[in-house]
Amino acid sequence: MNKPRSALWKRLLRFFLFALVVLVTLAFLAGSWISFQGRREWARTKADLLARGEKLSLVELAPPLIPDDQNFFADPLWREVLETESFTNAEGNFVTKPKVPYKEQKLTQALAQKLPSTLKDRANNLPGVGARDGYMAVGAAQKASAAIRRVSNKTDRKLLAQFVVDSLQPMAPTITQVTDLLQRSGARAEIDYSLGPVAPIPHISILLRFEQILCARALANLYLGHPESSADDVLSLLRLTETIKTEPTLISLLVRTNIVGTAIWTISEGIRDHLWTDRQLAGFASKLDTIDLWPQFELVLRGERGSLNQFVELWRQSPARARDIIGNNQGNRAGILEQKYLKLACYEIGARLFNSSDQSAYNRMVQNQVDAIARASMQGIAPKDFPLQKSDDERARRFHPLRAIFSSISFPPALGICYTQDRIALVRAACALERHWLRDNSYPESLRALVPSLLPDVPSSVLAGQKIHYRLEGSGAFRLWTAGWDEIDEDGSVAAAREGSRHRRSGDWVWWVPPLPLPAKR
Repeated sequence: MNKPRSALWKRLLRFFLFALVVLVTLAFLAGSWISFQGRREWARTKADLLARGEKLSLVELAPPLIPDDQNFFADPLWREVLETESFTNAEGNFVTKPKVPYKEQKLTQALAQKLPSTLKDRANNLPGVGARDGYMAVGAAQKASAAIRRVSNKTDRKLLAQFVVDSLQPMAPTITQVTDLLQRSGARAEIDYSLGPVAPIPHISILLRFEQILCARALANLYLGHPESSADDVLSLLRLTETIKTEPTLISLLVRTNIVGTAIWTISEGIRDHLWTDRQLAGFASKLDTIDLWPQFELVLRGERGSLNQFVELWRQSPARARDIIGNNQGNRAGILEQKYLKLACYEIGARLFNSSDQSAYNRMVQNQVDAIARASMQGIAPKDFPLQKSDDERARRFHPLRAIFSSISFPPALGICYTQDRIALVRAACALERHWLRDNSYPESLRALVPSLLPDVPSSVLAGQKIHYRLEGSGAFRLWTAGWDEIDEDGSVAAAREGSRHRRSGDWVWWVPPLPLPAKR
């Protein structure tokens, strides 16, 4: 009685085993075909890009060598900051760290001094500052500088300004040493670009600290009646941006854009209160006229592409090494690679199947963006070339995660660069208007009246088909603006974002907007 059931069970087992073998074989064949197609697609894309003269690795995009006597970073002051070492630790993981621990570096220590106790009592009595234990001098000066912009009482402004100068005084020798180095004609930091997306760039945090220092001191000296000292610091800020303009990394471009914006704001503050001289305004305009962020953005897009290509090639050769590099350097910089994609790339079978086609799609998309920038040099930027949203194609998200996330990576810097470049054009026009006011005690009816004596030509927006708008608002005020990213002229109105901040994606981009007031004391 049991023999038929036993025979049926065995037949079913053989059938399911056979079906499983067939399915595994078909899956293997399909995967092999998909992988083969992806590799062929990547080979074709790579050949096309190389034929165009493109460089597809980050190492190839490293800035050229320059003589030490012309190099801002070729000084003992920077050696401890830039020297790193790579090694395999006791756990067998690949690690890159500075040779001299961050907290022991002389430059870091010079900029990390605590606020002297003699200044803490003054801080408690200043609007918008206050004091707390362990307060860093730079942090206190930066907070006081922000408060200067938001108080209307002249006495409070001077008290805040003097507090900034006194807080930064112990760092004066180091600041002077750095500003002297800025007179050199070039800059090239020693960066190990072979590490791709996790190449250490420790000098960036130091440059940001100097940005805070120079901005705070420039504003303080401006309101203390020392415009010459203030102008020197503003020009140093603008020179500081040149030290990283040849670096093909996204963070370098973002920091450069931020420093330019800081300098523009400081210049605008002085224009608003008529604190600059004609010579200083002419110097600002001349220096701003040389700043063009788009060539670096083009370089950075190539750099991010090269960074990813290096990582993918490393992962193909040694997945364990790739995982170690990313895992142990995530705090340093993960570049364009999202954690979600790293997990997919390192651990998921799907990534092994679609890796090459994804790499090909990503490289082509980057090239499209690079070509858009090249067109923009002649026609202006078109916001549609830099979409805000990620791809809505779920299939693309699943099988081409790099292509799906690219638009969200390229959009923020594109928007920030357009915004900053338009602000450069606006503040150049504002400098010319202020020079006209200094000469005639009035503003002209149009910007065309400033050409050619104060402007070589009327500046224009970087956005295709857009121009700068100018309107007199009474005898002693004016408004300058461009239509902004949405390309809709709203007569110089500024859109508000959350928590009272300014919105860049909508509303007009206006030359100067009053800072938000200090919160009322409770």
